[in-house]
Amino acid sequence: MSKRTGMTLIELLVVLAIIAVLLALLIPAVQKVREAGLMTHSKNNLRQISLGVQSFAANHHQALPTIDGSNTFRKPLFFSILPYLDQENAVKQMTKKLGTFAIQLDLSPADPTAAEALAKDLAVASYAANAQAYQGNARLPVTFQDGTSNTIGFAEHYAYDCNGTMYLPFLGQSAGLGGMRRATFADAGDVVPVSSGNPVQTGPSYGTQTFQVAPPKSKCSFALAQTPHSAGMLVALADASVRILSPSISPSTYWSAVTPSSGDLLGIDW
Repeated sequence: MSKRTGMTLIELLVVLAIIAVLLALLIPAVQKVREAGLMTHSKNNLRQISLGVQSFAANHHQALPTIDGSNTFRKPLFFSILPYLDQENAVKQMTKKLGTFAIQLDLSPADPTAAEALAKDLAVASYAANAQAYQGNARLPVTFQDGTSNTIGFAEHYAYDCNGTMYLPFLGQSAGLGGMRRATFADAGDVVPVSSGNPVQTGPSYGTQTFQVAPPKSKCSFALAQTPHSAGMLVALADASVRILSPSISPSTYWSAVTPSSGDLLGIDW
């Protein structure tokens, strides 16, 4: 009689253990690649939005769009730059649908609230304009006396369900009904930078926080910017360059970068 051969139980367990080890090594690598792809996508979105602002200024004698549309253009920032983002059709669609029209460029692929917003075709944004910079009669370069490369223009923000709050890029007033707010940070009712002293030092109006790093939706704070990326928050500077801020950045450096013309200096962790 011929003898049949096969794997013993011990051999099977060894093979399963090897597979488990390989998967344990592979999954983090895949996650890192995916995270890098999401960050690259989001960086491109921020860069396009910032370039839209720059193009708007170039066509309006260096005047910038503002968060409330209080300048002579009478339209909020995100609405004003649509023609410079090849989004002319979006204006028509929003007119037909009373403003409920999602703009893909305004949504981060890493935003944990973006999918639900897209499913409902809501005009919300994962990126927030710096309310300290784009207000009043903001202009390039005079508004940014601290330097356009030293001032944050846009930061990340959960778009739809930030602890019950949604951020509408085409809303002009600082807050609406039903948990609606305009797509800004360092705005009325938020934590804002406060500068004082000689030499000038800047910090938050209350607390010691800078921004939130990958908070669950239930812990999301409307008063702060937040990023879905554990590595840090993506920001677009006023010169349209994009960079990532470390979660360990000091409050002094971060809030100094939010002020456009306070005369403060950024720390070495910038």
